[in-house]
Amino acid sequence: MHDHDHQCAGQPRALPDPPEPPIYKTTNTGRHVALTVITGGVWGLFVWWPLHEAVKAQNKRKRIRYAAAMSAYWHAGTASVE
Repeated sequence: MHDHDHQCAGQPRALPDPPEPPIYKTTNTGRHVALTVITGGVWGLFVWWPLHEAVKAQNKRKRIRYAAAMSAYWHAGTASVE
C-alpha cells in the first residue's frame, strides 16, 4: 500500500463521486391561489409573486452551480484518461 498522494505509473486515477443533484424548491400553488382569491389579489401581489420570484432565482443559482460541478466532474474524468 502506498502512503503518498501522487498518481502511480500505470494506475488510473480514481474519479471523485459525482455531485449530488440539487433539491429545487416549489411553492404550493393551490394554497396561494386560494389566499389570493380570498384577499382580493393582495396575497398574490405582495406575497406569492415576490416569493415565486425569489424561489425561481434560488433554483436558477442551484442549476448553475450544479452544471458547473458536473462540468468539473466530467472534465476530471476525461483528464484522467488522457
